Amino acid sequence: MLIKMIMPKKVLLRGIDERLYAEAKARAAILGITVSEAVNRALEVWLRTPLTEVDKSGNGRRLREIAGKLAEGRERGVLTVANDGELFAFFDSLEEALEWLRKLYSEGVLKNSLIKPLGRRRVEYLEIGGGGDELLRDLRRD
Repeated sequence: MLIKMIMPKKVLLRGIDERLYAEAKARAAILGITVSEAVNRALEVWLRTPLTEVDKSGNGRRLREIAGKLAEGRERGVLTVANDGELFAFFDSLEEALEWLRKLYSEGVLKNSLIKPLGRRRVEYLEIGGGGDELLRDLRRD
């Protein structure tokens, strides 16, 4: 069995707020870890945070509003909205919707997207962005 070791990458960051860096350095010292480990932990948390909580531009809200209007009167299937509403499509299944989004992503044209299952199920939304899938809230049945 061959095990591939992943070597840490050296990165130079510019524009870091000096006050934040000093606080991070102090907290890392208290915890007995390096600043690099603290930054890795912070990046991990940030990457696991839903895009709608990170994106201050309101794109997530805009996508939900567009999806709501497009979904009116539809009782079946899955609505998928992409690129701030420029692209949208209705599919019979979630798998078909994900396949369409993966195609857009592989072509390099996917900026943001949202999947809204239609019908009697009460759902929030499933957002797909940056190549990762994020379930914002559990899909729930009424």
